[in-house]
Amino acid sequence: MVDWAPKPKLAPTTADSQIGNAFFFGALSWIIRHEIAHVTLQHVVVVDSIQAENDADRQATEWLRGEREADPNRVPTAHPGKMELELEQRAIVAGIGLIWVAMFETAVGIPGKTHPPSAERLFRCFEILNLREDSAAAEILADVLKAWIDPTGNWATGEGHPDTKAALDTALGRLYEILRSPGWAERSTD
Repeated sequence: MVDWAPKPKLAPTTADSQIGNAFFFGALSWIIRHEIAHVTLQHVVVVDSIQAENDADRQATEWLRGEREADPNRVPTAHPGKMELELEQRAIVAGIGLIWVAMFETAVGIPGKTHPPSAERLFRCFEILNLREDSAAAEILADVLKAWIDPTGNWATGEGHPDTKAALDTALGRLYEILRSPGWAERSTD
């Protein structure tokens, strides 16, 4: 992984370290919810581990989302309300948690044989979150994926993506293809 990223601080003293902690612990909270979902869903002996992982992802994402939802009547680009802003923040941390999983799989150099591809997991979780087309979380996570997998690549032709959800879909599609390509693990850990 990276050794330049700031580490969580027990007693953050700056706004940056407080925000960093919120994202770090938020991402960790999605991962912990995922593991608790395995227990709750009684995945003691699992025959179909891919389905069990999908079910745990769904449950963790539903728990993280809670009653929060995007306002379907909000005019695009208008300021979201409190509930939608909370949903956006939770979408970012869920996405960061799943990107960590993808980075881990890459770092150890093995594709998941017992887990679905990380890009599919992200896509399914974002379907559950049901963000709006101008989602800041979708844009932020698309940018994180771009910076990780191809920072100098041409990600959109012509006018660009029609909206932030399309940008995230493009990034997830690239992630899916790149993680399946031979030799990616070696390139990503250099």
